[in-house]
Amino acid sequence: MACCATSSRSLDFWDSHTLDRIMVNGHKYHDASAKRLQRPEGAGELALENLLTACSMDDNHFWVNTEKVINGILYNRHRSLGAALSIFFTHHHKTGILQLKDKALVFGFIPELAAGGDFFMFHCQAQGKPLFKDSESAPYVLRMRQMQQLLHCILTTLNERSWNVPFKIHKVSCVARNRTRALHVGRI
Repeated sequence: MACCATSSRSLDFWDSHTLDRIMVNGHKYHDASAKRLQRPEGAGELALENLLTACSMDDNHFWVNTEKVINGILYNRHRSLGAALSIFFTHHHKTGILQLKDKALVFGFIPELAAGGDFFMFHCQAQGKPLFKDSESAPYVLRMRQMQQLLHCILTTLNERSWNVPFKIHKVSCVARNRTRALHVGRI
């Protein structure tokens, strides 16, 4: 849901209400996807490939395409996370999901005309250290100017100390359904 939020609302205007709406609508999206697959509650996580291709965030409706584009190995010389992020952005992908073991986070690059663009990271699974007290958790978004800063934030957030842990990066494309319909009507 955070990937879709970036396509409808500038990061400059994200606040606690935006994060709450991402979480609420994200849960609805997850539950609708699980229901479509007729998965019982508590049956484990859905694969990204099994999520619905349409979702809504309040009054905004989106088509969503998720595709695995990169596999890598954490802290590996040849297939590292830094190299994978570089490849991801070199291919002009805007938003993606990084999966590592049972952890996932959203990241991306949002071009802003005035500043040249920002990298960002959205995480909603954080609980306890290194960001919060032991029993605290909250969704958050971080913005940074350089990809190296994004890499550092991701590694700190994931807090994975083992070497050679496999990870996957999925590109996520969100297109406003409202806008698609308006463009189609305009061509008639």
